[in-house]
Amino acid sequence: MRGAERVPATLQQVTQLSGRTQLAVAVVAATLACVACGASPTGPTSAPVAPGTANVGPAADGGSAVAANDGQQNLTPADFQARGWECRNSPVPGRVACSQPNQGFPLVPPPADRPTTYTLKVWEGVGCSLATPASCTSAGELILLHPDVYNGQQCESTGQTFLWRPVIGYYECLHTTGS
Repeated sequence: MRGAERVPATLQQVTQLSGRTQLAVAVVAATLACVACGASPTGPTSAPVAPGTANVGPAADGGSAVAANDGQQNLTPADFQARGWECRNSPVPGRVACSQPNQGFPLVPPPADRPTTYTLKVWEGVGCSLATPASCTSAGELILLHPDVYNGQQCESTGQTFLWRPVIGYYECLHTTGS
């Protein structure tokens, strides 16, 4: 194979090649990098949501998207449970709370290494429970803050300070729907 250069195996061998061959190696490497980085995503993507239906599944950023089309706002805890959310009847009568997948709920008693915050979807209503979801109306999102990160902030919905919940060891604010 006279006249043809072998493909180098190390960087030291690349630096010993002629200028044209070094340029060719650089172009091939750049092309491979572009092709590899420009490929289709390897993870799941969100499926389109049909009009009049809800998407309460995982979002692309690893969180959990909650979206409704055509102004539909009567999603129930059962809709969220069907998408992997964990829902519980709250100790507050007439309230149901749902936690997005992989988040969970605050533990009782609160451990020292607990998360700094929780965000829970909340429904309320007379007789609202997991057994009677039709009596539940979306109330908003419950924000729970660890005492180490709570600095007297006001709850946006009420204009008051967050409520202290000693049983779970968090400050609480309900961001009501529309707030």
